[in-house]
Amino acid sequence: MSQIKFTLSLFIGILIFSMNVNGQDWEQMNKKELRAAIDQFQFNIDSLQKQVVVLDENKENLRRELETLKSGAELNNQKLSKIKDSLTATEKKIETLRIRIEQQQQQISKLQEEKRNVADSISKLNETIANLSKLNSILSSSKNNNENNPGSTNNINSDIIINKSNENDFLNKYFFELSPLMNNRFSFNLSKIIIGDVNNKKRNNSYYDNDEEKGGALSLPEILNAEDFSFWTSKVSEYTDADNSRDGLKASSVLEVRERDFLNKKMPTFEILKNKLFTMQFKNKGTEESFLFNVSKASSNNLRHKAIINLANEEVKADGENSKAKDIVWEIINIGEESYIALTEDQINRLNVGLSNWGDNDNYGRTRSYERKSKYMNNRYVSYYEINTDKIYLSRNKDKFMDGGYFINPDTCVFLFKINPI
Repeated sequence: MSQIKFTLSLFIGILIFSMNVNGQDWEQMNKKELRAAIDQFQFNIDSLQKQVVVLDENKENLRRELETLKSGAELNNQKLSKIKDSLTATEKKIETLRIRIEQQQQQISKLQEEKRNVADSISKLNETIANLSKLNSILSSSKNNNENNPGSTNNINSDIIINKSNENDFLNKYFFELSPLMNNRFSFNLSKIIIGDVNNKKRNNSYYDNDEEKGGALSLPEILNAEDFSFWTSKVSEYTDADNSRDGLKASSVLEVRERDFLNKKMPTFEILKNKLFTMQFKNKGTEESFLFNVSKASSNNLRHKAIINLANEEVKADGENSKAKDIVWEIINIGEESYIALTEDQINRLNVGLSNWGDNDNYGRTRSYERKSKYMNNRYVSYYEINTDKIYLSRNKDKFMDGGYFINPDTCVFLFKINPI
């Protein structure tokens, strides 16, 4: 643009100069002046020709750039067209997939409906089987009564067996089969806890006819679910009594409740190889212990069969004094239709799990003083307590028949475990 302006300015200058020259008397101009004028015209012409050349070059460059832009625009239009075609194809695919998803959802709904129908059919079938079982029991009982042959006590109603146990539970199946365990690994899972004792009122042998003196059940044991209990540990290894009180250490000052499966996490895992080598892995210590494994049916529990697991530890066999000091014996007890490994506090502690007694038959605020010690601080003696943070304390949770929860001495409990294959 600046070159065009320059050319126009130059042209106007030449035109004005020409007009000035024409206004003169050519006849009066000498040769020298005429030659200078001609030279000036020639110079102006040369300048204009150069500008024309430059303008022609610029014109050609602009033409080439225009061609390039046109070519790029065509290429972009082609790409845009392809993108539009691809977008259209993708939208068609999405629509096709959406239709397929709707069809799949319809099929899922049909399958769910069929599943519900099958479940209803199974439920009705189980109900029919139960009714037939009851009818078979009635018929069998009637047959026995008609024949007036009760037989031995052990055979009464021997043909009336209704299985109500969880068939998928390992112990429930293993108790009857005792099949060889060639390469199996298990973990403990606390299921129930038995607490309490049978406590009867003593009979009075006097001749007085007094119903109160005829004896009665004062207290009975309870079989409670593991969820009815809580486990506690100390959050501090040492507690100083700021008031230097002699009332004892309160549980609320040092104990904290743990998660429900806390005891299960502390229990060891074990594996059995070739139905002979039994290896226990202790989580608390990061160690393990090996035994020779043997299991067999044993004498009855309330006329019901049980099994005994014998774990023989060979480590102490060489001492010549107590060859079974480290042996372990577990009993598989059947309660109702379920099989459990029944363990006492001592048996659990043998597994490096430190159950301990905080205090029983009292509420959570029970105090004790048998761990109380004293030390000299700030020119006086103060009371303090040393507490083992590895110990685990057991409490029963409050229910609607209780005024509050209370700690339980685990020595008075029986812990019923299931074992889960890992």
